[in-house]
Amino acid sequence: MHDGCLIEEKWHFEKNGKKLFDSLMLRSWDADAKRWMLAYADDNGRWQIYEGRHERGGWSFYRERLDNGKPIVVRITWTPNPKGYVQTIEKSEDRGVTWKQTERIHHEPL
Repeated sequence: MHDGCLIEEKWHFEKNGKKLFDSLMLRSWDADAKRWMLAYADDNGRWQIYEGRHERGGWSFYRERLDNGKPIVVRITWTPNPKGYVQTIEKSEDRGVTWKQTERIHHEPL
């Protein structure tokens, strides 16, 4: 979209054959800051914005939020593999000093 400067993704999530939610993700390169940005919205009313950081040989996306009133940092990393890619979601309760993996999803093209 927009002359190749924006990637639009539509995602549908199910668990055990039951729809969890549909979502829309927009990724775009911020030329001034020289980083990727990601905006996420779903049909459960969740809206999130992530800042991309080039590290560990790839791009990860970060956002700060509250978890039961306590501030945490969320990191999402997409790693390519021969069958598609792996999405890893982690959270840190100490501003990124240590990380706990919360989800790891293997995605394959349709």
